[in-house]
Amino acid sequence: MNLIKIKDSEKELVHEFHLWNLPDNLFILLNKKTNDDFFRIMYSMLGTQQKFAEFLGLWRQEVNKYHKQLLKDNGRYYPVYFPLRLFKRCIPILNKEFSLLFRTEYSRNTS
Repeated sequence: MNLIKIKDSEKELVHEFHLWNLPDNLFILLNKKTNDDFFRIMYSMLGTQQKFAEFLGLWRQEVNKYHKQLLKDNGRYYPVYFPLRLFKRCIPILNKEFSLLFRTEYSRNTS
């Protein structure tokens, strides 16, 4: 009897979450086009890659590494994930154009 109630309640639960609910210590890897669009928009809004780096509190080379999504070490290339805490800093200044683009890309990838 208790097992049935647990199953029924699990079916009724809808797990919704927002980006703000996720912990800051996660890292994300956007698809290449969305990543390029994100950085292009941020550079244009803040002026240059250097100003974007200052906004995030990073060196310009770190921002470039996140933009390329690659790190070369001893002749090998490794993927570079963007920290969610930095992505959250950018959200308030992003325009609706990128929000629509991100939702479109996400819905395309999940279908």
